[in-house]
Amino acid sequence: MKLVKSLLLSAPAAVMAFGVANAADLPSRKSAPVSYVKICDAYGAGFFYIPGTDTCLKVGGYVRAEYSYSPSKTVTTAGAGAFVNTPAKAEDELGWRVRGRVDMDARTQSAYGTVSTVIALRLQSRTGLASATATGAASGTTGSAGDSNTAVEAAFVQFAGFTAGRAGENFSFMPGSTHYFNGSMNWASFPTGIKQLAYTATFGGGFSATLALEDRADLTNTFGVTAVSYATPGLLGGGTSAALTQTIPNRTPMVVGNVRLDQSWGSAQVMGAVSKNETTIFSSKIATLPTASSVSKTGYAIGGGVKFNLPMIAAGDQLWLTAAYTEGLLDFVGYTTSNGSDQFNSLRGFVRNDNGLVVVANGTGTNVQKGQEKAFALGAIFTHYWMPSLRSNFMASYAEFTPPGVISLGSLSTANGGLSKAKITQVQANLIWSPVTGLDIGAEVAYRNLKQSVDATYTPAVPTQTTAGFGTVSPNEFSGRVRVQRSF
Repeated sequence: MKLVKSLLLSAPAAVMAFGVANAADLPSRKSAPVSYVKICDAYGAGFFYIPGTDTCLKVGGYVRAEYSYSPSKTVTTAGAGAFVNTPAKAEDELGWRVRGRVDMDARTQSAYGTVSTVIALRLQSRTGLASATATGAASGTTGSAGDSNTAVEAAFVQFAGFTAGRAGENFSFMPGSTHYFNGSMNWASFPTGIKQLAYTATFGGGFSATLALEDRADLTNTFGVTAVSYATPGLLGGGTSAALTQTIPNRTPMVVGNVRLDQSWGSAQVMGAVSKNETTIFSSKIATLPTASSVSKTGYAIGGGVKFNLPMIAAGDQLWLTAAYTEGLLDFVGYTTSNGSDQFNSLRGFVRNDNGLVVVANGTGTNVQKGQEKAFALGAIFTHYWMPSLRSNFMASYAEFTPPGVISLGSLSTANGGLSKAKITQVQANLIWSPVTGLDIGAEVAYRNLKQSVDATYTPAVPTQTTAGFGTVSPNEFSGRVRVQRSF
């Protein structure tokens, strides 16, 4: 009995021990380890490690709503052989713009330094004064039904001092509208970047130097060509003239460079650019392209700038100054006026059509004259913080544009977009409140004046639609806008 009883009591224990032993031999089912997103503080706030990699990523962007107003006035368009006046009642007075942008910045450490990959994509919808599409009663008016568009503001890779892709322009010194509320003033600024291949060398003591090859097709005033046809030299419309065709090949890049110094007191920079302005002009009257119709000119720009930090006035205060001169590369000194473009690049009251290269050809295309427009500009920005959450920018610029000597100030230039000597003065001021980090609520006022020489003896072809005897015109424009922007 004792033996039977002992066997009965020990059997369950043996079975349990056998089960445990066999269970240890079975594959275990452990839960997957939790992968937490880790903060990457090597490149500043906002970066985090992409799970499973050693790459740090920052995601940001902004949403902007903007509302503008400018009193309407009669716009005079100088067209082919006539001045056409569009009445003020046909002009927009309001502008509406909404923008959204998404930014991504990925960085990885390597034996050659940091590898950075940046992309910024922008969506935009705009109407009225804010629109760049002219659909008014006459060419060059600001009236518009509105438009929507997308833009690649940045898409580049930086590695071992090299920058490849679409990035900030290397000639500019003053901050563009991305950094300030000002829109377009007369200094070089490319807020949507420019395609390039660049190398930046960093030296000791805050010195750096950049040399870049840039895409000239990203320029507006330079890549375009003012082509004028005439039958009787010096007078458009005198006799029978043939239609001219122009081609603008992208054959050579721009070479742009700068030397920069960054110190605790501020920054300083000198910069230069050179490029070929090339085009071909030919007439429909001839079957082949005459040698004389091929035009090639070398354009260049030089400039300098300095920034002073002014903490003795208030924390964050700064003063920016810049100057630039160009022959044939107008974008490097600023924007010329055009009623068919964004309100903040235009002056209503008379239209201009400036280009880096100007070509004049006779009706057969066998005689071609060419020249490059000259310009210089001065600009200044003073930023003052009234308190940490309230700041203002006070801005001023002055620019002069001089057409090439081949184009007189007579009827030929006037009848083709008002191309003539001009002086443009602009002043702007704003007040921006930032109640929380990344939120800007501001208002701005601006004044612009254009003094332009036009032909005082030119008799328009259609007197009933035009005004003759301008002499010197001096239109001005007042405007205001309100902006709400949230950056994240």
